[in-house]
Amino acid sequence: QLSLRNDQINIHIMFESRILFIVGVVFIRVKGQTINNHASYGISEQIQSSIHNLNGENPCPNAEDIAPCICSANVSGAGDFRQEMKCANISDSEELTRIFQSTMPVTNFTSLYIHDSDISGLHNGVFGDVTFEEVDIECHSLNAVEEDVFINMWPTLIHLNIYHGILEDFPYKTLVNSKSLTSLNVYSNNIGVILPISNSNLEWISISYNPITELPKGTFQELPHLYAFQISHTNISELPDDFLCGNDDLAWVDLSFNNIQHISSGTFNITSSDLSLIELGHNSITSLDVDAFIFPASREGLLMLNLFFNNISVLPEEVWRPLLEQDVQIDLFENNLDCGCDIAWLVLDDSLMQSHRLNRAQCYNGTSIEDLDQSYYLENC
Repeated sequence: QLSLRNDQINIHIMFESRILFIVGVVFIRVKGQTINNHASYGISEQIQSSIHNLNGENPCPNAEDIAPCICSANVSGAGDFRQEMKCANISDSEELTRIFQSTMPVTNFTSLYIHDSDISGLHNGVFGDVTFEEVDIECHSLNAVEEDVFINMWPTLIHLNIYHGILEDFPYKTLVNSKSLTSLNVYSNNIGVILPISNSNLEWISISYNPITELPKGTFQELPHLYAFQISHTNISELPDDFLCGNDDLAWVDLSFNNIQHISSGTFNITSSDLSLIELGHNSITSLDVDAFIFPASREGLLMLNLFFNNISVLPEEVWRPLLEQDVQIDLFENNLDCGCDIAWLVLDDSLMQSHRLNRAQCYNGTSIEDLDQSYYLENC
């Protein structure tokens, strides 16, 4: 679930959830009655213009022309106008093309949903002149998206979701042309390569559940407003240096369930003062270099660093003390620490131990580090 509130995004990891966005307020009565543009807050000018030109007629095309798709135009109790196209059981890409060649009283829709269909490719021109603000496509046979398939939508498209398909590639380069896109989800496909992405508005990206092996340096550096990204359940084994440097709005990072083994110095050279969560759980991390995580002096608020279910066994002081002294909350559950003399600096520091900044850390025998005997470390280390 992704909810937008003012300039903040609260993200909860619910992989199978749908995303609903309210984009405007317009009062509408269809089927021969008056259509009145009462107010708008974020709804595109194209949709408002189309509504004005209808003169009270139904904005949806003939049902027979677009079957098996269904068009609906309605107003919610809050006065939010939505015109949607929902499609299921489309036999192939040719049928999809035929549907969008139908006469459309309004060509500027709010949402498009395509599910449970046998579409193998989205080809340039398939949507004709029809545009959407939200596109949600779940087609298990979808293996290709051509470079200019959304070219007419770039002025209006805000949310793009293409998931549970077999895409091996995505036209990243075309994203630079979008003037409105704020979220991109290509979750659960067969994408093996990420290329650097450039877009002036993009805030949220999910590329999880893809067989990606590498995260190139500079992947996100041309996304000035990136707020959150999710690249989990991939084959990524290492991260480039400074790969988040310059993303000054970043607040949420999910790199869990990958094959990362080591974090080098300067990997997380963070320039955002608003970062609140770094998810690195369920990897194969054994060690961190000094200055693997560098945070700006202006950082405020709680920062959670989740490293649970990894293979960390020792906690060198020069690596971990700076993190704890910067008020970073670290979760080390299920790492089976050796709890040898490498941890004496921590066990003997009452201030750090009482701060509870190292959460759920346990020795290999199940003993919590908070229960370790200080006298043992005083005598033996």
